Amino acid sequence: MVFCLLLTLTLLLGALPYRGIRHDGILYLGQALSHLNPHWAARDMFFAHGSQDQFSIFSRLMAALLPRFGATVLDMAVLFVAWAAWLVALFGLVRDFPPRERWAAVLAVLAAAHYYGEGRIFGYMEPYVTARTWAEPAALLSLVALLRGRIGLAATTFLLSMALHPLVALPVGAVGLAYLVGVDRRWAALLLLVLPVLGLAFAGIAPFSALLKTYDHDWFQATLIANDDVYISNWGRSDALAPLVWMGVLWMAHRGSTTPFARLARAAVVATPVLFLASFIGADLLRDVLVTQLQLWRVSWILGLLALASLPTLLLREWSKGPKGRCAAIAIFVAFYAVDDWIPTAWLLVAWALVALAISMTRAEAKPSVLRLANVATVLAAIGVVVLQWFNAQGQLNMHMQGMKAAQPLAVIFAMPLVTLPAALGLTVLWARGGRPRVLASIAAVGLFVMAAVHWDQRTPWARYLESAQPGVHPFDEFIAPDAQVYWHDDVLAAWVLLQRANFISNFQTSGLLFNRATSLEAKQRIPLWLNVMAGTRKCARLEQFNAVALDRGVCELPREAFFALCHAQPTHPDFLIASTDFGTGVIARWRFEPGDGSAPVSYALYDCRKVP
Repeated sequence: MVFCLLLTLTLLLGALPYRGIRHDGILYLGQALSHLNPHWAARDMFFAHGSQDQFSIFSRLMAALLPRFGATVLDMAVLFVAWAAWLVALFGLVRDFPPRERWAAVLAVLAAAHYYGEGRIFGYMEPYVTARTWAEPAALLSLVALLRGRIGLAATTFLLSMALHPLVALPVGAVGLAYLVGVDRRWAALLLLVLPVLGLAFAGIAPFSALLKTYDHDWFQATLIANDDVYISNWGRSDALAPLVWMGVLWMAHRGSTTPFARLARAAVVATPVLFLASFIGADLLRDVLVTQLQLWRVSWILGLLALASLPTLLLREWSKGPKGRCAAIAIFVAFYAVDDWIPTAWLLVAWALVALAISMTRAEAKPSVLRLANVATVLAAIGVVVLQWFNAQGQLNMHMQGMKAAQPLAVIFAMPLVTLPAALGLTVLWARGGRPRVLASIAAVGLFVMAAVHWDQRTPWARYLESAQPGVHPFDEFIAPDAQVYWHDDVLAAWVLLQRANFISNFQTSGLLFNRATSLEAKQRIPLWLNVMAGTRKCARLEQFNAVALDRGVCELPREAFFALCHAQPTHPDFLIASTDFGTGVIARWRFEPGDGSAPVSYALYDCRKVP
């Protein structure tokens, strides 16, 4: 058990390195800061009209703790405690599995990419802090209690998850209800709760009143600009393939079984198409406000998790059938993780896995030479998938410009489950043999754990500076009025933390337009100006990080005209601009950031919009 736990922690730290406050974590830190100092947030587009923060207690809890502990300590502490809860929940879910399958299930979950929804945008068990960080393990613990028949505890942890992040908790509640109905049909009476919901809607009580409202043309168009991923009809083939494969794995792994986990798996298979259909009709076709905001397709996160935990059960069953079964197991393994990582050609591997599985289920004999050839072909395809997974992982690193160069190769390797999971399972086999193999497995496991732990913190010097800075204390502060709006080029967190000022526009501030009409209409005016600024710079930065050659460096420069055009936008515009490009004109102050790690310093220029052409 100790050895398997060590491998579990190694995969956890290696596959989920800490790269600071990023992605949606930026929004949640901003929300906490806005509670501590509402004055600057009153003029920020994201906060001025109200945000989805009103439906969660998370940011208020973070705001209470932030002054005492600071952003860095609090962020890491919240993440570690949440991950501990995650592991407890995972072990609780698979507790009744045979020991070999139990540990394999946990490792299979940790090795995965954890994406769902559209375009690798959404994820679970994320290595940064949001309301989901605690809502997800709380929801899982409610399912664990449900499987043990502890209804009161299940309801309590579910309500906690709802209070933290309703969009994460609601689909789990639907799966839990389907499980209860499968055990005892009298639980279907809970569906009558829809009646008071309708009553609240007709009474005009928010957020239920949104059930009787539809998006008008302008609001809907704004959501299409920035939030089109919430509409299932906009999903691509890879986005739709993943939940289909997950449902297939759950059905095949647990068909005929009557264990509580098997019943839960079947409940997820039943609830998923129902919620997807409700989302498609309500959001894509009817444009209903509440149904769109609920994002019922988020059931994918619990579906994918249960499928990952069930994968070893299916693979071991097939492997035990002999040569045909082993051929099918290899094909399923490769196809599953290709789908899990959104590999474009994964559908071909899924088709082959279905053929191999059909052959395994027939009584017809297959020539050994044909099976060997099929296995070789599958392994070659797996090598191709590994290469694509390497590019995916490298792209994720480059997307956020995360940092320590020595840690990047290790982070990329841990992001390839077709490599890490067989390696981890191989070490468990060596350990089980005892003697010298056990010693070698122990040395390898300890070495990998030390490497993963040492390189877990992969923040850039800039991220470390932002997270350790005292909010509102910065050399530019004396030049900017407290109620001014600032555009800090491509870094909203800097404006919120270093300056404690309203930020004019960023991609993060447009993430929740479907929740507020006033915010969406304001963003719709600002987004085109921002896109003109970002058109060349972001593409160039991405190419530079991939070490592109023969690149026209001219396209890397901040476009002067588009940048200064922000100052003349109507009906509103920022009061100040900040960028690492110094055009000279309009600059009223300069500040130099020293990374302290040997890399080149960065100089920032503060522009007064009243002084730019």
